[in-house]
Amino acid sequence: MGCYSRLMVRHPFVLIVVDVVLAFVLGPLTVWIFGLPDFSDPTKGFEARGSKITTWEMAAKNIYQETTLKPPELLRFPTNYTITEIPTATEVTATRKRKRRYITSTLTTLEKCVLKESEKLDIADSAIVVTSKTGANLFTTSHLLSICRLQDAVSSYPWRAKSCYPLSLPLYVAALAKKDSCNDINDEDVRKAIEHLQYCSQYYFNGMMKSNCLDPNDCAGLPIKCRQLNAAYAIMHLLTNTEFLADGNQTLTKLDFSLIILSRYWYEHKTNALMEYFTKTFDEKVVEDDDVIVSGLHMNIEQQVFGVYVKRDISLYALAMVMVVVVLLLYLQSIVLMIAVVANVVITLCLSFFIYYYVIQLHFFPFINLIAALLLIAISADDVFIIYDLWRKELRVNPDSSYETIMSETLRKGGLSIFVTSLTTAASLLANAASPITTIRCFGVFAGICILTNFILMITWIPALIILIEKAFTYCIPEDSYGGIRRCSERLAKASDHFWGVIMTKIITVGSPIWVIVLIVVGGLGLIAVFVKPGLKLPEDNYVKVFNSKNPFEVYRREYKNRIRFEHQLWSSQTIRMQFLWGVKGVDNGDKFDPDKKGSLVFVPFDVYTPEGRIWQNQFCRRLQAQSFVRDEQRSYECYFEALERIITGSCNKTIEIPFCCDQKTMPNRTMTELCMKHFAEVTQGRLEKLAGGNIFGELVFNQDNDIKIFRYIFYTNTLWTPNHGEIGTFVDEVERFAKEQLVDAPGNLKDGWFASYAGFQLVFFDLQNAISYGTMMGIGLSLACSLVVLLATSLNVIITVYAIFTISLIIGSTVGTLLFLGWELNVTESLTITMSLGLAVDFTIHYGVSYMLIKSDSRAVRIKETVSTVSSAISMAALTTFVSGACVLGSQVLAYRQFGLFLVFVMFYSWTFSTFFFLPLCYGIGPLNDTGSLTCLFACCFRGKRTKRPDRVVPADEGNKPSESNGRVASLMGHEPSTAGRVPNDVFLKRPDFRKLTPLSALGSLESKFRSSSESIVRSSSPGRSRSNASQLTASDRGSQLTNTTRYRRGSGEYHNSPRSSPANSMVSSRFGYNHNASNGSAPNSYPPGGSADVYDVHVYRMHRKMPKGDHRANRKETRPIEGDDASMPSRRSYYIYR
Repeated sequence: MGCYSRLMVRHPFVLIVVDVVLAFVLGPLTVWIFGLPDFSDPTKGFEARGSKITTWEMAAKNIYQETTLKPPELLRFPTNYTITEIPTATEVTATRKRKRRYITSTLTTLEKCVLKESEKLDIADSAIVVTSKTGANLFTTSHLLSICRLQDAVSSYPWRAKSCYPLSLPLYVAALAKKDSCNDINDEDVRKAIEHLQYCSQYYFNGMMKSNCLDPNDCAGLPIKCRQLNAAYAIMHLLTNTEFLADGNQTLTKLDFSLIILSRYWYEHKTNALMEYFTKTFDEKVVEDDDVIVSGLHMNIEQQVFGVYVKRDISLYALAMVMVVVVLLLYLQSIVLMIAVVANVVITLCLSFFIYYYVIQLHFFPFINLIAALLLIAISADDVFIIYDLWRKELRVNPDSSYETIMSETLRKGGLSIFVTSLTTAASLLANAASPITTIRCFGVFAGICILTNFILMITWIPALIILIEKAFTYCIPEDSYGGIRRCSERLAKASDHFWGVIMTKIITVGSPIWVIVLIVVGGLGLIAVFVKPGLKLPEDNYVKVFNSKNPFEVYRREYKNRIRFEHQLWSSQTIRMQFLWGVKGVDNGDKFDPDKKGSLVFVPFDVYTPEGRIWQNQFCRRLQAQSFVRDEQRSYECYFEALERIITGSCNKTIEIPFCCDQKTMPNRTMTELCMKHFAEVTQGRLEKLAGGNIFGELVFNQDNDIKIFRYIFYTNTLWTPNHGEIGTFVDEVERFAKEQLVDAPGNLKDGWFASYAGFQLVFFDLQNAISYGTMMGIGLSLACSLVVLLATSLNVIITVYAIFTISLIIGSTVGTLLFLGWELNVTESLTITMSLGLAVDFTIHYGVSYMLIKSDSRAVRIKETVSTVSSAISMAALTTFVSGACVLGSQVLAYRQFGLFLVFVMFYSWTFSTFFFLPLCYGIGPLNDTGSLTCLFACCFRGKRTKRPDRVVPADEGNKPSESNGRVASLMGHEPSTAGRVPNDVFLKRPDFRKLTPLSALGSLESKFRSSSESIVRSSSPGRSRSNASQLTASDRGSQLTNTTRYRRGSGEYHNSPRSSPANSMVSSRFGYNHNASNGSAPNSYPPGGSADVYDVHVYRMHRKMPKGDHRANRKETRPIEGDDASMPSRRSYYIYR
């Protein structure tokens, strides 16, 4: 550390220039080579790569894509066949025109427009949700007129010239009443429209009414009244909520909300036109009329809007940086350091971006990675506060020391603290690389790189800048020019020291039992909320949330989508379609860190041509059809190999051109069987049922060379797709249990079969929920384990590590519990936030723990006071800056940013509260002292082996002076000949002294018995002023009489001795045992407090930890604090040292 401090002090510009040049060369170079990240798809990477279900789904998706490519790579039948001619688009259009030509001549202009927009009414690609401001029924004249006016206000979209009007409820009411405009409708028109819907709704619910019933030949049995303009179907299916006239109940006429459907005439630049329309009309605007307001939007441009929001929310990051800069400027009182913190964030991001893209070669950069910038703002400020606080404190305490010494001491204390917090935070973030979710995995890697890079910069160019600033003030700027500022700064520093060192210390220590009990209760309630009730619940929505709760796109999907009939029917009627496959491995050999690299198919040989293989396949087929999850109509399908054998052994016909593929008594050999399978697939275009005369269960997949590559069973299930994790989980468990039972007895490589959904996507969301649930707990466990290892390795104290982990657990429990009560669900963003909570919760506790361990004192009170006065102010300012940073992004439209900001607010509050008012009071009450809980001491005790216990040597402080250089005798320094009785063995000085208070003795009985048990003599002088020549040696026989009526006082910090500093004997003993001779109580150095002589003794236990250089008894001296309190007013006294 000394060499590094010397380099930093003498050449600060070198470190600064190197860091800046590297950042501003490598960062832009990476952007130039790889380009800026693309955030157009917010859900990209929200998949559980590497898990079993997703791996199978990924392989199935590759099969589906390769069979639907143009041209396809995989074929469902061989290529030698003739495609049947299909009608052209012109013929289809002409047919449609003929179907409606009979009616258009009798319609009004408004009816023609409505009819033109009503040609396709199955779904709505773009919609505006309108609600009442007061929650009243929308199906009233006043509300419909208000909707009509609102419709005119939002109808200025660029493709309006190609359409008449957007489809809306007032438009249909006016058309049914044969009015020219919806502004002309009245109460009578509204009443007739309701009666019309009440009459026709029964045909909608019984399925008789379809999307296009204008032609009398369609929708047989439907009354003509209900065919008019398709109005009844459009209103029921598209424009009203599911509760309106639900199940044909004609009394349920209250309309909660209604939709305005935009035109369907899209053209090539539809997305750009919609974006322009959205930005101009709805973006951050309140669109309303007298009685109604726009509450939700559905435009199929969510991804493009999200990309705009991500870029726009960078301004919130800038706001957070500005707020942090203000706090930095007020606290650091240095514009240069303030600019340095901002530059540190930029440089860290540039270097991390280079390492992420170029060194590690990760090319997927999800938008969540930008959260690392907000994290860096908070952590950089935290680290700068710690370093600068320690630097200023060292300057005040040691004003005459060199910059090298001060910087060395600053880095020794602050560098260790920052190293521990950075390593712990980075370890907890990098633990996310084990997550199966690609986005979380990439964020963990990038954020971990950022934290480690930030640490390197914090111990290089930030200290170098501090040196430059100090030198500028010392050598370049006259003291008169800033004397007032410095005096003001010193007064503020004194006030701060008084607040943190006195007031805050009393608040922490006086109420320590209350603080501990109250915060244990709070943290315990949080842990109950996390693990018991309400618990970490998985979302029941069938989509991944990306916008905040007030965004109109999010409002539509959350509140209205499932209450609109066409939307509800789209997903509620989707049954899960499954498949069992052979011939291809269910593996994902793509890049787990890049969602665009899905991998490729890996084909393996499979044997279905042998009798054993065909028999097992027939058994598997029949058992599969008998399962409860298979749809009933497929149970009667003929199994593929049963049908194959029946055709081959049956009579020939003109379709079968190969003689040995029919009219056979037994199945042919392997080669012939494969050839027949190919032939049947070719002549039937993959539909074996054309030969079998019925439905077939099972199919083949070929490659371009007409080789059979895959055999599979595709079937519909009885399970509807739902976002409910429990229902899908039960279904998947049932299918998996069946597969395991059957495949275990499969012959040969048929054991390698596996299952997946048909298109490779219906089980992906379920497995994502699985990964979120499992990955969150795994991430917390890994982060906690990493933090435990790092804390233990750096603090080397088991007790402090246990206290810290316990405190961190309570912080996480309180933070997550609070967020759960605010309605958080376990989605991808929330999972990531909860997983990284440990990385942020650990910082303040570690700062306190490291500071507590670095203070050398016998008193817990002294340690707590020093810890609070040293780092509390910096920790509080760091908590404030992080709190402010989180609060600044609460207004973000991007859910991930808002959730992370909310998390920062609470985690900082609880982290500061628990570390200050729980961890410190805990250390104040039962904190470790000296070597208690130390790993070094434990290892030394375990590995040093058994040694014969040496008898105690007791030497008074005033006469037990410097031993001889040869053997360390005490007696020789007192005017006596060397004696073995007063000899202190050389191994006594192998370790540095470490004080430990003994139990006070009211009488000398216990001490007397301890002396008598020793075989060594006791050296003592009768009074402080007594000359060295009058000192006597006590033999074992006269110890008791000499020590009678002697009382014992506990010693404070050990600075005072009962002989003056001028005494060479005491001076040498003090040097020998590491005392500070400059400490005193107001008078001359090391002088005695006023008062008379008293026959008192201070007994100390020493454990020497460092070997002293032979012959140099002044080396390695240890400074200690002056005696305070009762010790300072004690009369002159003697001290006995017991050497072990």
